Amino acid sequence: MKALQLDIFHHDCVASLLTDRFPEVSMKLASTVRVLKNGPKLIGYQIVVRINAPDSRELEAFLAALKSFPKVKQLEVWAKKASTAYALLAVSSPTSTYEEIVENGGMHFAPVMMSKGFDIHSIVTTDFSRPKSLLNELEEIGELKIKRIGTINPVLNDELLTEKQVDALRKAISFEYYSWPRKATLSELAGHCNMSRRAYQEHLRKAEAKLFPEMLKEYLMTKSAL
Repeated sequence: MKALQLDIFHHDCVASLLTDRFPEVSMKLASTVRVLKNGPKLIGYQIVVRINAPDSRELEAFLAALKSFPKVKQLEVWAKKASTAYALLAVSSPTSTYEEIVENGGMHFAPVMMSKGFDIHSIVTTDFSRPKSLLNELEEIGELKIKRIGTINPVLNDELLTEKQVDALRKAISFEYYSWPRKATLSELAGHCNMSRRAYQEHLRKAEAKLFPEMLKEYLMTKSAL
């Protein structure tokens, strides 16, 4: 089993353009993708997304921008609480990354993330002769960044983490907590998550304890194989 991890910026995609405009807001695919066609012609797709914002005000602004986007043909907010919402989204589009991936023998290993202008795809395939064709197709759609090509370790699936742990990690990365010198303190990150410093630190440390050892093992195994 081989894997690709890649980011793609669609020049005319709703997710790319709006998460680029709202860099602190991210979306995560919460359903399979329903491809919409008129005969053989692709006309769009329908998905359920989970939207995460730093606060309720930013969430409302993002939803308003999403609703007014010309290519959005349907937006139904199914659930909303504080800075998080689940919504059904239908978009008109002559191209679909999801369909290109399936047609080229790929499958999504983890839900697609949409953040800071890029769709983040984790793809697996049993036919590794086909990714080159897939990458060529995706480069026709938008700007492509290949993050990784190789094997994949199932224990890195983010389902190991709770939503609060994922949000804590996402916020730490967004505000460059892991840079040196650090660009944010734990207290500042906790404030952005609307929780106490102690609670935020607990979620972050638990997430790190689950992910970092496995990531280091995989990195060292890769180095020893070179």
